[in-house]
Amino acid sequence: MNKKPIKILFVEDELIVSISLSRILSGTFAEVITAEDGLKGLEAFRKTSPNIVLTDIRMPKMDGLELSKRIRELDPKVPIIGITASNEEETLLACKAVGMVDIVIKPLNATLLIKKILMFLPE
Repeated sequence: MNKKPIKILFVEDELIVSISLSRILSGTFAEVITAEDGLKGLEAFRKTSPNIVLTDIRMPKMDGLELSKRIRELDPKVPIIGITASNEEETLLACKAVGMVDIVIKPLNATLLIKKILMFLPE
């Protein structure tokens, strides 16, 4: 299978989730860059200019909502997908308010996540 020439930034503070999901994503996409918190995620975004961002919502140092706001200031068009264990309406609305294109609820379904990523990428 040919890998899609896509660069993904995946920001997740849970090491096991980060390692397992980045391995799965690496099977489909050319490059998966990981960061363990929002500050490192923002730094990685600036250095790598990814095609799409996946970010956990609750993280130390800088959460996914603040990270999304900062990314939107740098690039208003890059798709950002939020990842959260919460399906509370308040959390979902906050994700939309900072410009996330979609939200995926944990525990993650890798097949669904890959479909969502592909949905938000240009042809």
